[in-house]
Amino acid sequence: LEFRRVLFRSNSMKIRRAIPEDASQIQKLMKKVWLDTYPNEEFGITKASIDKFVKDWDSQEQVRIMSKNIGSKRPSTDHLVAVADNKIVANMLVVNNGLRQLYIDPKYQYRGIGSEMLGKAKIDSLEVVKYNLQAVNFYKKHGFIIDKESMADFGDIKLPTYVMKRP
Repeated sequence: LEFRRVLFRSNSMKIRRAIPEDASQIQKLMKKVWLDTYPNEEFGITKASIDKFVKDWDSQEQVRIMSKNIGSKRPSTDHLVAVADNKIVANMLVVNNGLRQLYIDPKYQYRGIGSEMLGKAKIDSLEVVKYNLQAVNFYKKHGFIIDKESMADFGDIKLPTYVMKRP
């Protein structure tokens, strides 16, 4: 992976590499964003089904696993967080130039955090939930195009997705 060395900083927010001690806040953020973003009546994805799926994400075991993954420093992987008001407000995981996660606390969206984070790594592809139009349009604005439709299978939850790539 190719990373830019300068990390974003403002008076109230900074972007840095994740450390194992961030695991608990990252897990809570991911859970919050999933509950806020993915329930969708049209696709039959209820808040209850999302809640059931994410209920253990902030458990001690899941936090331990996340902490271990962050600490492993796997090759071709980078994990960044944005910190504001002394808490993690965004999380980005890139593996082999593929964006695996970009979660931003809804209270901190539309502040340029996602754009700054995307600028920190070379990203060639990503998968985004089709009905998350806010995210789809965000990635289009950053030069990604829809390559194909897919389905992310999480057992009881199946999310329709777009695979997006940079031309």
